[in-house]
Amino acid sequence: MAYTISTAWKSVYGNTRVICQSVTADSASGTIATGLGYIFSSELSPISMATASPLVKVNLNGTNSTTVGSVNLNGVASGDVFYLVSTGRS
Repeated sequence: MAYTISTAWKSVYGNTRVICQSVTADSASGTIATGLGYIFSSELSPISMATASPLVKVNLNGTNSTTVGSVNLNGVASGDVFYLVSTGRS
């Protein structure tokens, strides 16, 4: 895996699960397993980033193949630190 990941918090709102992961990038792209069964949306919240507009793709891996419950990121720099907040179902 190209990232160092830790879970900051998890929550449930009705039938929707929310997970916030703290991520430190070790390379420009990679896939993050969220633990969700299907992701409705993901958003990136920067803490310390050298890049301006990373690409966030939900339910896909690095080769654009369907990988349900994963988020693929492209366009980050090594050393970027951010939160990834994903909503979905288990």
